[in-house]
Amino acid sequence: REEKNQGYTLEFFTRFLQKYPNAVLVFCGGGPDKEKLEQQITSLGLQQKVRFAGKVPNVNEYYIAADVLVQPSVYEGLPLTLLEGQAADLPCLASSNITRQCEVSENVTFLGIAPSDCEKWVEALLHCKKEKKHRRQVSDEWLNGSFDINRQAQILQKIYE
Repeated sequence: REEKNQGYTLEFFTRFLQKYPNAVLVFCGGGPDKEKLEQQITSLGLQQKVRFAGKVPNVNEYYIAADVLVQPSVYEGLPLTLLEGQAADLPCLASSNITRQCEVSENVTFLGIAPSDCEKWVEALLHCKKEKKHRRQVSDEWLNGSFDINRQAQILQKIYE
């Protein structure tokens, strides 16, 4: 879908490949723009570097395998993918158009999505690659944060008291 801004992802990924040629981009999920994206992939010569996983029931395994999650959306509500990425201790690069409510860890960097910002995404990807750390298990602090089901139930209960 156009709001996901996957064409923009392909633009900065093409530039990233100039500095890190072994990279591979994987799109998870589905949508009506796949054919348009495939055409852009072909025109950019990225056929060997971009994969479409489609809708996957085991998205957590993709997070574990990934080095970074990118979400340069034009607009987005509360993107669960960013929450899931953070839960997997994955560095996340997100559009500055996305609500800051989804920032529940220090692993999120917000960037503009203007054409002039493309190089900032490349630099952020390079930084993620350079600063890659071993994955850790999600800390109790994060689990007990604002998206913990027990905490949310307590908040809801106080509303109705």
